[in-house]
Amino acid sequence: MPVGGYPRWHRTAVAPDTRVPASNLKSKIQNPRLANRAVNRLRGFIRRQRGLADSPLRRQPKNPLHPDTSAARSTASNPKSKIQNPKFPICLVVSFAVSAAYSAFAQTLVVETATMTAAREAVRVYVQEISLDTGAPTPLATQLPGASPASPLFVTGEGIVVAATSQSNRRGADAIAGWSPLHVALGDDSWRAIARDGAILAGTIAGVSASGARAVVVSALRDGPLSGHGRIDAWTIASTPVVALAEPPATWLLPGTPHAAVTHPIAGWVAALCRMPNGATVLHVRDAARGRVIQERLPLAQPNERLAPAALMLAEDGATLIAVLNDINAAPESDEGRCWAAALDARSFAPIGARVELRGTIDTPGAVVFGGGGTCWVATRSPSAGFAFAYGLDRTADQFEIADQRSFTGLSRALVLAAAEDRVAIGVDRRVEILPAGSEGAEPLEFRTPITAMCWTDDALIVAEANRVHAIATDHRRLWTTSLQTGHVLALSALDAPYAQERFTDMDGDRIADAIDPEPTVPSPRLDVPREIVLREDTAGAEVRAVRIASDFAERSVWRATIDANAAPWLRVFPRQGRSPGWFIAGADPSQLHRANGAHAFIDISMTGTIVGTEAFGSPRRIGVRIEPVSASARSVLWLLGGGEPGPRNARDSYGLGAVAAALSGPPFYWSHDDTNGEPLDSIADYAVVVLDSAAIGAGLVSRQSLLDYVARGGGLLVIARANDGASGAAQRWLAPAGIAFEPGTVSGAATAVHPHAVTRHWISFAVDDAARMKLDAAMAVLAAAGDSPVLAVRQFGRGRMAVLASPAPLHSDVMASSANRLFACDLFDWLSRSAIETKDLDADGLPDELEDRNDNGVMDEGETSKFDPDSDGDGIPDGKEDANANGIVDDGETDPLNADTDGDGDWDGADYDPYPATRPQAGEPDAAGDAMNEGPRAALQNAPLNDAPGRPGLRLEANPIPEAQYEAYVMLSIAAPGDADLGRILLRLDTEPAGNLEWFDLRASPDAELAGRRAIQRETKEWGIAIEITPPSRPDVPNALIGVKCRHRFPLSEPRTATVVTKEVSVTSMNGEPIHVDAAHVEIVWKAE
Repeated sequence: MPVGGYPRWHRTAVAPDTRVPASNLKSKIQNPRLANRAVNRLRGFIRRQRGLADSPLRRQPKNPLHPDTSAARSTASNPKSKIQNPKFPICLVVSFAVSAAYSAFAQTLVVETATMTAAREAVRVYVQEISLDTGAPTPLATQLPGASPASPLFVTGEGIVVAATSQSNRRGADAIAGWSPLHVALGDDSWRAIARDGAILAGTIAGVSASGARAVVVSALRDGPLSGHGRIDAWTIASTPVVALAEPPATWLLPGTPHAAVTHPIAGWVAALCRMPNGATVLHVRDAARGRVIQERLPLAQPNERLAPAALMLAEDGATLIAVLNDINAAPESDEGRCWAAALDARSFAPIGARVELRGTIDTPGAVVFGGGGTCWVATRSPSAGFAFAYGLDRTADQFEIADQRSFTGLSRALVLAAAEDRVAIGVDRRVEILPAGSEGAEPLEFRTPITAMCWTDDALIVAEANRVHAIATDHRRLWTTSLQTGHVLALSALDAPYAQERFTDMDGDRIADAIDPEPTVPSPRLDVPREIVLREDTAGAEVRAVRIASDFAERSVWRATIDANAAPWLRVFPRQGRSPGWFIAGADPSQLHRANGAHAFIDISMTGTIVGTEAFGSPRRIGVRIEPVSASARSVLWLLGGGEPGPRNARDSYGLGAVAAALSGPPFYWSHDDTNGEPLDSIADYAVVVLDSAAIGAGLVSRQSLLDYVARGGGLLVIARANDGASGAAQRWLAPAGIAFEPGTVSGAATAVHPHAVTRHWISFAVDDAARMKLDAAMAVLAAAGDSPVLAVRQFGRGRMAVLASPAPLHSDVMASSANRLFACDLFDWLSRSAIETKDLDADGLPDELEDRNDNGVMDEGETSKFDPDSDGDGIPDGKEDANANGIVDDGETDPLNADTDGDGDWDGADYDPYPATRPQAGEPDAAGDAMNEGPRAALQNAPLNDAPGRPGLRLEANPIPEAQYEAYVMLSIAAPGDADLGRILLRLDTEPAGNLEWFDLRASPDAELAGRRAIQRETKEWGIAIEITPPSRPDVPNALIGVKCRHRFPLSEPRTATVVTKEVSVTSMNGEPIHVDAAHVEIVWKAE
């Protein structure tokens, strides 16, 4: 997300230094813009030295080139206080202190990266510093808590970088962290979890008196008596000896649900754009240092206007606040959408003129930025996502007006903005357009992949795409390019900090910068352990976790683990010490767990360095151990049958499964039962077993991604097939990742057990009639069959289990009168529910130990992943995310968990925009580039049809001539995707090869797509064929059939003719706007002659 337009207070200088060559000073002084910046920076430093962070001057910034008469009067009587009189320091600043300011505040660049899986799912977040002179990164990146960035980067006056991250790859933060380039290592108190919905990091403010700066977060309250409100949390940030966020935070209530927020770093207030329960939009402003309310409910939109809060931004001079509201009124499909920009005075909060209407809407963070010249730039998109707009808003005497407007077509992603004092850079997919005010600008800059973030520095434009960062000079020359192995660059911020070459040098080659190396003259080991271990309460005594302790240069290192047995008598750790490389096991004693006052504990880890008496870098570290309590739904079965039919305990019992439900409700299970009323489910994580049939798949009651995630994490899934499933394209594609496919035809006869198993110990011969004919992959174990056709099969999937029945007959109420049949049903559900207890996954990477260590010898043999290390190849992606279907094979669309660089292009898998190899090596076979990468540090360290395995998304076309219309055919488009697909908008054009042979008409969304809330829209095109937009789903989506459209040959056929229909100009994005690579499709239509 772009951060270049955020107020530059967020990158204020820290302290003076004198290391910029004098030869550079003349050009800097002769440049008024640079001189003014130097004045601002020096004045800010002087204020911090005087302790004026709390003064009115700090709260109401003025132009430093204008004398402050109030300050002059206060010091006129003291002849020794000339330095406090603004009339004197102005000359001092311009003639002398410019050199001090520019040598003191040497800029570097802070980058935030996210390690991505092949399905574009973020799994780790890193922050790192880059030298703006050379483009060289610091030797070591710092991993932040969470899986994906959830905010811009903010920098306090003390040089501390504050970021928010999310664990779920969705909007809303789960944690905030403070990081300093002077410390690098993230301490135990450097981050805090946020246990509320929709959390937004608003920014930072200056501290009060001697206290540190504050990081301010706003979030929503969803439950309880305050539901519909929000809250503000302000954490005090300490910077000595290491960065720490003090607890508890200061907390205040918001009048509504916050959707956007911003802080005034000097004035110290936070403004939150809130949606009220009645639909009105208000602005709440509060002094985040003292808690005083400045504006309680400043109305910006009335309920009947139906305007939704979208963005909030403060101008760089702190004088203007811009709020953007999306118009959510019902509109025809062809409407581009619109939004309104409202300007407020940031001191009085009075409106500045009328609202300005803009085409398109805002749906991404960073869509509003301010330049130093006061121009506000707003990036919007049309709901079709094929159009995007950039508006420049300038203030006249009493209002804001549109001074510049740019439109772009054919886009599948949002624009990226970065504004400077006299220009703006616009990232348009894979190019950047730099627009000086009032001109068309120069030729755009082209890049290999879509632009992800930009920001301006004093001398250059910084552009990020994929894992690369480029510095672009004012004449469009590329100054340098840097590639990072930590992941895709998603946020940038220039940092004014005291420059120290030692932060970028590593004299002893241990990949730890000399400035922070505890042993700068000899290679030092690093202590790198997880921040938290999670154990389930219902698996206490059976579930354990392994923590690997290993590092380069640790041959002489000894590690120790310490726990407080009095505070956590249930915690068991063994062994407590050892040499590196090594590991220890942590678990919970169930006999002691119930006696604990709180199910949370800590393990303190320390490791010695190379030299006797020193500690390894990062030592000591604290690991939190948390017991996840048993949910109220943990002994419940979720029945997803039909299109939301009542469950089997309902009197109707449409599916004849009531007797099974009754048996499970009694001893020894005492399970409860839930069903759905046809509404999509947000979460199924807490259920013991989920029962599903193909009708529920078509109804979209649960997304495939969430269901597969549920199983992989230890859930149990029972799929009940039906006779017509062989003709159900939705069921076929939906179940493909599990290795389940259906064939035409049915099966009838006696089904007998063919394999001994805990599930079939009470199986008797069941008669099945019109059962589905199934085709299963090798991972499915067939337990019962009718002839050579499977009737019951099971498999392990990650930490969970799956079972599939070709017919509901073995569970029908008619056969439950037999005690043996009831015992079979109980065995089946009990086996499914006990997976989390009986499946061992020591490293919690999503792959069971029996798959990782197949010969169970405790050694990582050739071709095996490590059961003690969640990331066997060190590329930043857990093994279970690389082997997405948990079958131990590197399938198409998967990266190799034993090769950090699967395609051998030099970019590690987690940082590679396209990690798939042209020719796939054998699983586990390293290539030359992979060998080279694996020599580096582990810490140096993207949705999908399947092709019968999770992989790159692919389009599929089917075509059938219409018998009653001789020259017409019906073309159906579908898309198949892997289990973790998150498909949003789809744009494409259908045509023939050669072009223009067919006419197209009667475009319709498929029933599956309509159930998911998708719409099919025909768009104008100057090319042959038909241009189609398929809108994002509004409910959980099952990627399958999308649209159907009729076509007609343009002229009569005198002989048999074949027309090849192809997909062109395909653009697919995920729900968060990230582009997704898809495989194109083609199909042949054969018409007979007249």
